[in-house]
Amino acid sequence: MSSSGTAGPPLADAHCHVVTRALADPGPTPLLVALDRSGTTHACCLGLPFDLEVYQPPRYTSLADEAVARTVAAAPGRLVPFTCGFDPRERGSLATVERRLADGFRGVGELLLRYDGDLGMELRQPVDDPHLLELYRLAGRAGVPVLFHATVKYAREIDRALAASPDTDFLWAHCGVSWEVSSDTSGLVRSLVARYLRLHADISWILWDFQLWDRARGALRESWLDLFREYPDRFLVGYDLVGEYGEMPQTAARYQYLLARLAPDVARSIGSGNFHRLCGTRPITAAP
Repeated sequence: MSSSGTAGPPLADAHCHVVTRALADPGPTPLLVALDRSGTTHACCLGLPFDLEVYQPPRYTSLADEAVARTVAAAPGRLVPFTCGFDPRERGSLATVERRLADGFRGVGELLLRYDGDLGMELRQPVDDPHLLELYRLAGRAGVPVLFHATVKYAREIDRALAASPDTDFLWAHCGVSWEVSSDTSGLVRSLVARYLRLHADISWILWDFQLWDRARGALRESWLDLFREYPDRFLVGYDLVGEYGEMPQTAARYQYLLARLAPDVARSIGSGNFHRLCGTRPITAAP
């Protein structure tokens, strides 16, 4: 891997969609080039459970899981496959996930459960749905993490789901950021992270613009920096790019700016250490 990315600790992308919004597969080469250019050693490779251009009602498909498998095969030491090509509302999804895990997938998600405010898209899948609780427990037994999308508006559902799944590692997409909540949500995130030792969260998508960056001051919010310092083993960085990776170096530079304001050990944990622990990967210490 190239060292031409932004100076700072190595980064690992905990949130990378390897298909476009319409489920087109660009192949692994553009992703690997972008990772090298941004100083990013590893990535969680996610599909999408349905075409985001035609999502009402969602039409679930396994096509993206096939794209994930093809992409990961190009660099299995760097790329970690997650499965999401199933309808989590159906009981048969458990058998599908079991097959994917047997085939080498190493995580579940991104589960799009409670989604609001983006281009009119709205999903109303309760985070604590009984079928989902079975899925979370299956992941826990298999020792793989679950990446889920649900905004802070549904904190009670998230609380109940976590309480019912104490043996499962969760990765909360974007720290639950919502287009519809402009107030500082770091306190709510802190309360859940403090209560549930296996809850992790990724720093991705619109979290920077809606929560981390205080536009009035032109600086990062101290409330979030304090949260990262208090729980350095619970946060990961992610780009959340969807099949097009041109913005990766710019986003990596943002994360290096953030990490530079944390102690070196905290920066290393959030930059890539927590990724390796959660996904079972190893740091790259020399160019292959």
